[in-house]
Amino acid sequence: RFLQGPGTSIQQVDRIRRALATRSSVSVALLNYKKDGSTFTNSFLLTPLRADGRVTYYVGIQNCPDAIIDDRKRNILRLQRDGASEAGGWIDDATDMPAPSHKRAAEPPAPARP
Repeated sequence: RFLQGPGTSIQQVDRIRRALATRSSVSVALLNYKKDGSTFTNSFLLTPLRADGRVTYYVGIQNCPDAIIDDRKRNILRLQRDGASEAGGWIDDATDMPAPSHKRAAEPPAPARP
């Protein structure tokens, strides 16, 4: 709850609650807030792990695409600064990536499909 704010979708948060109550999997995209008030998208997957037919643990995986893009761009700049002209063919693709959005939004975008 500490990352939620006025633009966080209550419906998406309720989907997480329902998945916990029914011991099922859920995947949602949440608009979360940093301490400074800027926003980021958090793609979140929650799934139960079962042993002998009962849930023993939950695994939660979050993916923050904006942070991944920022990190990838920093790595590209470092490689370019160090004289690498290409790194497995991904430098050109990654330098064309859109800048992450840090604006407030009413609803988070749908998670990207690979």
